[in-house]
Amino acid sequence: MQFLERIKGCICGGNIWRYMLSDVVYEIKQAFPKYTWVGIYLLDDDELILETFLGKATSHTRIPLNKGICGASASQKKSIAIKDVCKDERYISCDIAVKSELVVPIVRNNEVLGVLDIDSIHRDAFSEEEQFVLEQAAALMIDAFPNIRKQ
Repeated sequence: MQFLERIKGCICGGNIWRYMLSDVVYEIKQAFPKYTWVGIYLLDDDELILETFLGKATSHTRIPLNKGICGASASQKKSIAIKDVCKDERYISCDIAVKSELVVPIVRNNEVLGVLDIDSIHRDAFSEEEQFVLEQAAALMIDAFPNIRKQ
């Protein structure tokens, strides 16, 4: 798939991981126009800290591991797709227009480094194929940059 090749290009083409993460977010947003917000949070102790994003600004720049869909995904080390955020009590609202959310953990050797967080204004916006491809993109991030850490 061309999308994953572009992600590889972002990763291989840079040596500053913060820029690489921003490039990855940009590529995801371009590849999937129905995604209204794409961001990467990195884990620092027991808190996810927003590193980079595209979409509306959010006040949720720090999320404890026990809060929200992002915290749940990181804690469980598994992707979580929410078809209708209004029906999930864990959802932390950043934008009232958002209807669905997908969170993919970034995990290396069973250690969570962060999460890829994606919102859409459409209900049930994320197909199983999209989730699989985004999980592959998260795996590419850790394989190419083994030292991604919040500094």
